[in-house]
Amino acid sequence: MIDELGRLHQVIDWQRAVLRSLRIVLAPDTHMAPLKDMRAKTFGVESFIIKDTDEWLHEQQEVIASSLQASTQLIPLINELTEIAKDDHNRAIFVFTVVTVIFLPLGFLAAYLSMSDGPFGDNWNETQSLFWQIAAPLTVGIGSFCLAMAWQESQVQNARGWVSKRIERWRAQYLPFTYKTRREALKENDSMEDADDD
Repeated sequence: MIDELGRLHQVIDWQRAVLRSLRIVLAPDTHMAPLKDMRAKTFGVESFIIKDTDEWLHEQQEVIASSLQASTQLIPLINELTEIAKDDHNRAIFVFTVVTVIFLPLGFLAAYLSMSDGPFGDNWNETQSLFWQIAAPLTVGIGSFCLAMAWQESQVQNARGWVSKRIERWRAQYLPFTYKTRREALKENDSMEDADDD
């Protein structure tokens, strides 16, 4: 929108320049003697029309300039509103994910225990108590784990880095072939054997 308003402002500048040039061309002073008198008769009306049109274009240019300024000031506000909308969208997705995580183990256990040849058959009291004994802790555990992952993503990334460093150290110590070429490992082995022979 800002580009279009800028172009309109420029077009009006061009139109006003054309009107100024037209006024100069139509002025009686720019014509030779035989046409000067005839131009002087009509120049008053033409000059009035040109002046009126120029004033109208100037007003339009001011409106466009104020719209351009307002549009420029709205850009940060629009960006902020877009970020707010994204945050709201992310929150909605997060709520949907939490609901899904909570009901996933419940749905799985309900489907498993409701099978016709399930573990307890038709004994509903035993099945229901077993369902809640398994489902409640499982749901709380999975939900807590997912919430912890969502809220503490940076701590999880730090923990991943710590674990990967430990794994790298272990590999370097106990799996030398993954970090050294076979030739280097054989040289080390030969040097150890030579040291043992001495």
